[in-house]
Amino acid sequence: PAEILTRICRLLSIDAASIPHHRPGYIVAVDSRSVPDIRPETVAALLEIFRDDILATMRLTGLDLGQWLSPDYREEEI
Repeated sequence: PAEILTRICRLLSIDAASIPHHRPGYIVAVDSRSVPDIRPETVAALLEIFRDDILATMRLTGLDLGQWLSPDYREEEI
């Protein structure tokens, strides 16, 4: 994570030292465990909308975000 943060900061021309460090994981403001799954047709529509942005982010950062393009992708729960 530190290496990725450094690369992102370099890309954005900001000082990594200015970013507060939190424990690894996501901070979610609401308890999303009870939210039902998104319907497959909604997932397909969102993938179509964001596909080019995901690909551009991959090119710009060098990160492999290909799994985000899968309609079966689910974010890991922590």
